[in-house]
Amino acid sequence: MKTLKKRLIDRLDKIISIYVRTLYSKNGMVRCFTCDAVKPIKEIDCGHYIKRSNMNTRFDLDNLRPQCVACNRFRDGMQDEFIGRLNLEMRRDMATELHRKKHIIKQWKSSELEELELKFKELLKCRKCDII
Repeated sequence: MKTLKKRLIDRLDKIISIYVRTLYSKNGMVRCFTCDAVKPIKEIDCGHYIKRSNMNTRFDLDNLRPQCVACNRFRDGMQDEFIGRLNLEMRRDMATELHRKKHIIKQWKSSELEELELKFKELLKCRKCDII
């Protein structure tokens, strides 16, 4: 049986994934951040440069970009390409910044997770997202 916190994390993962894919979509299509393949939004994952197991960067939008299933799951996130493109997009050394954040221990409180969930639900409403 899942704990409340685990259920909140799972829900937040889903909502943020939808948000990231929607944010980068155009007419229901999304370009993979690492290989440039263009796929329908439902065939794209929310890729993480620093893996999801790291709780401090798990929900950090600087760490998240849309990726095709091939890049995200079968090519281990194409980490070198991911960070290279992220550095270009953000115009700063994101690898150093995200690796610094990675080493900060974060234990989310249920109330923080609930607040983030509400925030991203509101952001999705603003984007008129219909896949939630």
